[in-house]
This record gives sequence, C-alpha cells and structure tokens, in this order.
Amino acid sequence: MKYGLPTLAVCFSAGVYLYDRLSVDFIILFFLSFVLITVIIGVSAKRANITMIFCVTVFTAGMLICASANGRLYENRRYIGSYITVTGRISEPPEESGGNMRYILNAREISFNGNTEKVNMRISVTSPKVFPFGETVSFTGFLKEMPEKLNESGFDVVKYYKSKNIVFKIYSDTASVCDEKIKDYSVFTLSNRLKYIISQIIDKYNTGDKAAVLKAILINNKHEFSEEFDDLLLRTGTKRFFYPAFLHILLLTSIVGLFSGIFNKRARDIILTALVILYALMNTSNAGSLRSGLMTAALIAMGLWLGYSHKKDALAAAVIIIGIFNPLMFFNAGFILSVVSSILMICFYRPVYKYMKKIRSRYIRRAVTSGIIGTVGLIPLTAYFFNGVNIYSILISVVFIPVVAGILIVFPLAAMMYAIFGAAPVVSGFITGLTYILMKIPYILDLLPFSRIIIARPGIMAMTAWFFALGAIYAKIREKPKRMKLLLCAALSCALSVAFGQFLRLGTVETTFVNVGQGDGAIIRVPFKDTIIIDGGGGSPYSDYDPGKKVFLPYLEAEGISRIEAAFVSHYHKDHVQGVIAAIENLRVKNVFMPSTLPENEWRAALEKAANENGTKIHYISESCDVIFDNGLRVEITVPDDYTLLSPDENDTSLMMNVSFGEFNCLFTGDMTSFEEGMILARGLAPEADVLKVAHHGSAYSTRGEWVDAVKPDYAVISVGENNGYGHPSEKTLERLEGAEILRTDEMGDITIIGDKSGVKKVDAFRD
Repeated sequence: MKYGLPTLAVCFSAGVYLYDRLSVDFIILFFLSFVLITVIIGVSAKRANITMIFCVTVFTAGMLICASANGRLYENRRYIGSYITVTGRISEPPEESGGNMRYILNAREISFNGNTEKVNMRISVTSPKVFPFGETVSFTGFLKEMPEKLNESGFDVVKYYKSKNIVFKIYSDTASVCDEKIKDYSVFTLSNRLKYIISQIIDKYNTGDKAAVLKAILINNKHEFSEEFDDLLLRTGTKRFFYPAFLHILLLTSIVGLFSGIFNKRARDIILTALVILYALMNTSNAGSLRSGLMTAALIAMGLWLGYSHKKDALAAAVIIIGIFNPLMFFNAGFILSVVSSILMICFYRPVYKYMKKIRSRYIRRAVTSGIIGTVGLIPLTAYFFNGVNIYSILISVVFIPVVAGILIVFPLAAMMYAIFGAAPVVSGFITGLTYILMKIPYILDLLPFSRIIIARPGIMAMTAWFFALGAIYAKIREKPKRMKLLLCAALSCALSVAFGQFLRLGTVETTFVNVGQGDGAIIRVPFKDTIIIDGGGGSPYSDYDPGKKVFLPYLEAEGISRIEAAFVSHYHKDHVQGVIAAIENLRVKNVFMPSTLPENEWRAALEKAANENGTKIHYISESCDVIFDNGLRVEITVPDDYTLLSPDENDTSLMMNVSFGEFNCLFTGDMTSFEEGMILARGLAPEADVLKVAHHGSAYSTRGEWVDAVKPDYAVISVGENNGYGHPSEKTLERLEGAEILRTDEMGDITIIGDKSGVKKVDAFRD
C-alpha cells in the first residue's frame, strides 16, 4: 500500500481522539474546507497533493465513525431519570459488589408508562437479587447515566464503560425471571458461557484471592480480587502480569504446531489464523486480548497471502479493525498501554536485546529486554494511569511468565480430572504452589525499598516530549540523522515549554479543594517547597466506600506528592479524617496537627494508630497557636473555648484555621455551626479572608450572616457531594453568601485557587 497501514492507523486514531474535543459540524466543515482549498491549490499548481487529501480523509473518517458510535449508545437517553422496566439477557458472568450483584444486561425491551419499546443496548445493573449467567430477567428502577469523573485524577467511569458500549446504569431491587427466554448464539456469548463454566470450576475448589488469581489468568477476569490485594497489585505494578494474552496466543500456536505433521504449512496457517481471530472475538471486552489476537491473525494472514509480514503493519491493521467496529475502545487505558507497548517492542526490542549480550540465558535476556522496554518506555503512561512506576518490574516478568505459563498448561488437565474423578491431588497441588508464588511476589515487592516511585501525572506536552525523545533514539538506531535532529528539537521544545510553565509557578501558593464528594479535603502547596493538607475527605456513616482512600489519596499521588510536611485535622468526623489516614499510611507525612478533644472517638484512635505505625509526629492542639513553615505559609489555629465545647454537637469541636501567604489568606472552618461562629465573633477572633471554606458543606445551621459580614470573603468554597441526601448547600446559606463568588465542588469538581503574596490571582476548576 502506497501510504502504508501505519500512516492510515495514525490518521484514523488522531481523528478518533480529537472527536472528543471537536463537534461533528466542525469536522464536516473542516473536511469540506480542506478539500476545497486543496483543489484550488492543485488547479493553480497543476498538481494535487493526493497524500494530504488521503490523510485528512482518513482522519475525518475516524472522527465520524467515533461520532456515529457515540450517538448509537445514547439513542435511548430520553429515558434517563425515568422509572422503567428493562428486559434482557445477562450477557456476562455476574460479579459480587458491596453486598449486591452487578450484571451486564443485553437489553431488548424497555417498558415505561404502560408502553413497551424494542431496544438493543447494554446496561449495567446493580441488584440485591441473584440470577445466573444467561438468564432472561426484567429489572425495574430509575435509568441513569454513568457518573462523570469527580476530578482530574479520578477514574473515568464514563470512558471505561463506553469502551464496553455501556452508558446507562440502573439499580433495581425489583426483578423477576422471564418465561420467554432470549437466545443468543454469538461467539461472544458462547465465550462467556465457557468462561462461566471455568469460573464455576475454579470457585468449587478455590476461594478468595487464589480463585481470583486463577480467573484473571485463565479467563481475563480482573474484578474479583479483594480490595486489599487489588490495591497491592496496583501499588506494586504487578496486576498486568495476571492478564497474559500473549501467553494465551503462544499456547494456542503451540497446540496448532503439534499438528504440523498432519497439515501442510498453508492449511496450518489458515487454521491458526481462524483460531486466533476466534480468540480475539471471544475477548472483545478485553482490550489487550483483542489487540493481541487481531495483530497475531494479521501477521499470519499477511505472510500467508502476501508472502511477507511486518509487525508494524499487523499492529496497524489490528488498530484500524478495532477502530472501525468499536472506536470508543481507543479511550480504554488497557488498549492504549497495549498498543504503545507493542510499538515500543517493535522499535526497540532488537537493539536492546543485542545490548544485553552479557546475559547468557536467552530466556532471562528476553525477559529483561521486555521488562526494560515496558518499564522505561511506558513511564509517562503508567504515571498518567497509575500515578507511579515500580522499578522492579524489569525483573518481575522473569518469574511471572513461566509460573503463569505453567498454570495455563496444567489447568486443563486439572479440570478434566475434577470432572472425571472429582479430585486432582497432584495436579491441584502443583497449581496451588504456582498460585502461592504469584500471590507472594507482590507482598515481597511491597517490602523492598523504592518499590514504587510516585510520579506526577504528566500533561500532554510532557508526554509528547517523552515520545519525541524516544522517536529520536529510534531514528538514531535506524541511522537517520536528519529525522533524529528534527525529533530531538521537537522533544526539547516540548520539554522547555513544560519547564517554562513550571517556572511561572514560582512565588505562588496553590490551594486545591479536592472533590471528595460529601466531605472536606484540601491541599495547599508552595510549588517546589513543602505541602500541607487540611482534612482529607471520607465516607458517610452509612457507607463502606472511602473517598479518602479512593479519591483524595490518588489525587495526591497524581500530583506527584509523596512527602507532606503537615496534615491538619479540623475535627474527628469520618468525612474529614479518612483521607488523612490514607495519606499517612501510604505517603510520608511528617507531622499531624489534631484537636485534643474527644479522646474516645474511634476516628481519633484510627488516626493516632496510623501516625504511630508510620512515624508521623502527633501534635495535639489544646490552645490557639500559629504554625509557621519555611515555605512562607502560616497557619493560625483558633480552638473552641470551654463554653463552645459544652455544645452537644461534635461539629462545634472544629478548629478554625486561617492559612496565609503574605496578603493571601484562606479560612478553613471545618463543620462548625452558627453557635461556634457566634462564640468566635464574640471573642473578636473572626479574621477577614480572601477565601472562605464554607462550614459544614453549606448547611443551613452554619455560615450565619454576621459571620459572612465579618469575614468578607471574595470567594466562598463549598465542598459538597452531588445530589447528597442532606440538602446541602442550603438556599439560605447561598443567599447569605451572595456577596462572594460561590465555588462548589459538586458543580465544578476540583477547585484550585492560585495566589501570591499580594492576594488571589486565578481560579481554576476541573469543570469550567
């Protein structure tokens, strides 16, 4: 092909990714304008630029295909918020989640207000009712869209589920099995039936994380690890080794190779191509398996019909095929990492392998080569998706690959023995031993020094600089000096722009109110100097979900914050404390400042335990004081007086903290009620502030008018959960704050206020 499959794939992919930022109308106008201008130039020059027209056409096609796929998913959005009954077939093995069951339903009918409409869509259903895979069920509940990201570092639920062709969800405690069954004999359904059977075999003879490990390896099920083990795998960077798509394909090709004496080479390759395509179709929900299967099939098919094959062409073909049928998968983190790692392997495997010639063992040499490329080359992407890298991952594959391969080879024998004899004494013991090794490695890695290096989530310019630099290295290897110089200049230009952006942060203070839902969590940074936090969010009294650990801590890590000079706790309520505990347990927190009140409180005890176990110095605040830092920050702490502490409301134990940096200051009020505000006003201690963190999430019983008049804030920040059950913020509170610019985390996401020693300079929000 004159322009090459890689060129086609790059143009198509660029169109898909830019669709997320451009409207369809703009796409069409851009394409028509480009064609018109190109024709005019071509006529005047008597030569048309066919290459450019081709590239832009493919680029536009990528945008339009992505727009079409996105539009199909939202065809039934008119039902959002409606109480409906949806009927369909449970198309994937159910998963247990927080005491409920989670189903993927291939919906065929929606009933609303007595009317029934035929549909064809996938819905995520959560229900306390238990149904088996493949059952036809009617669920009743309110149809909702997938929730948007809470903040910049949060998990993008919408894009993740879109890559699986799901945009709606429903919670249903009213469900029933249908008499009329929906039949589905697609490859995907038959594949899930096989996975369901394997899953049942595993569950019959294994429990807990051992069963979860076997399911991950054998059927690519990554959702059944315990929360503790899942966190450990993410922290040590070992989770990806449990999804060995390349080993599945290697095993498949090896099995076909056993019959090479029966079939001629052409017949063998045709059979292998068909089997690998079948494997890809059976794993359409798993980005890595789908990419690996299609790429392998393309390699074999090209060699079969063209007489030659190139890995870059095969990869490009796989990307194009996936993009045509499901362009939304391009936004899946697994797909991105899989494709980029393949590109890096194609470009750098041979030279790095050659450089490792001192390693005698071919196996170790190959594993180390793959580990170096996968670790070093993917640093910006692993930092972007996982907030850090594990320096030992270069060597992990040396152990993981043979152990995982052993399980893949032996498990079919164990399954046969279970089916025939009801037991597999020797074989099951062998599998247990291999599984034990896989489960033990992450714990060992977690104990090693520097096992995980936290890296700030890179911006687009930083990632571009990195990959331009890798391109320059590749050009050097290929002995193309002109291209190398061009790419090197581009890399340096991007790097300098990043450095210049960081230089502009000098002399500023950045106060970020992290969107932790119905809670408080703030980070105050003087760039390139110390960081402090005030509260850290947490869950409600009636929920096990911990936003402190799931939202606040990941935000800190995404910002590259691994060391915190001081953590301040306003009072001992769960929605303020859990994030501080998570920070102490996972990062280096030097000091924690906490009220001396409520000695029997469970969250005070949990905070003290975390601090004592992790070497964090505890400072109990029993009287008003100032805490001054070398970076120029001053925290003026005002404690409730004895009369205020007689209040029956624990919210009135909140410390008031006025954080200042020159003339800039931000007042934190915890959850204090109007009673404590009145006591502070009576003592004449209410300071004026540029920024007021509104007390108790905007409750009607806080932020009295006299308080607002005394503080005179230019900005009032309300940290509050979206659609919370408390009615926060109160309309009365909003009316009392109308003289200030109101900033709400439920509407704006993370809110960052940038100032310097003269005052507020800029306000940024995740959702502008």
